[in-house]
Amino acid sequence: MYKLRSMAVVLTVVVLLAVSGCGSDSPPFVDTGASYTDQDVTSVFGSVDANSALGQPTADAPALRSAALGALRGEGEAAASAADLITRTFASSTAGVPVYVERALFNGEQALIVVEAIGPKGGKLSDLRVWVIDETGEVLYSGTR
Repeated sequence: MYKLRSMAVVLTVVVLLAVSGCGSDSPPFVDTGASYTDQDVTSVFGSVDANSALGQPTADAPALRSAALGALRGEGEAAASAADLITRTFASSTAGVPVYVERALFNGEQALIVVEAIGPKGGKLSDLRVWVIDETGEVLYSGTR
């Protein structure tokens, strides 16, 4: 009986460690008062660490996206508001996984900068796309790298 309980405890710890290691991290949420224009907004690609998403199957993107937005909601009120705007603006089946979110000015207007890992249907997430959306969800800019 003691051996069985010990094995159960060890198994539980191993499962918890595995699950926590596989969980989707929240994309960084940045709100430093930065300002961008359509000429320099792609500079945010240099701030992005998308290694956790890149290489994942594109078919898994909707689930990874949902997990990333859920994690973002746990990062405070402003980040939760950003996650809600992203959810309202883009379909849940979108094959883009948010890897960076920034609240900033864009051409003088308050906006949300969202960088997603994207990839071809049937392939892997291999590229980055930046979206700039205003506070109502209107797309102000989109570009890929």
